[in-house]
Amino acid sequence: MFIVELNARKTKTITLRVSRDISELLEKATKELGYQSKSDYIREAVEELLVTYLKAHRDELVAEMNESGSDELVRVPSTIVYV
Repeated sequence: MFIVELNARKTKTITLRVSRDISELLEKATKELGYQSKSDYIREAVEELLVTYLKAHRDELVAEMNESGSDELVRVPSTIVYV
């Protein structure tokens, strides 16, 4: 089993530029879905996309870990995901 630890304690700020239309849609979705901020909404969406990516590439990621001799978890940012 491949385990991914999503740990939100250690964060890094990034800048994201979007069109005015996307910004307005993000604002609306953020409020309607009950998120406290657009950042929270975007962070969760990115985490979901990364989990999908990790699941789709599980075998090659495990192979890379085996080749490097690493037994570390892949760390991404708030839950533990079993892939």
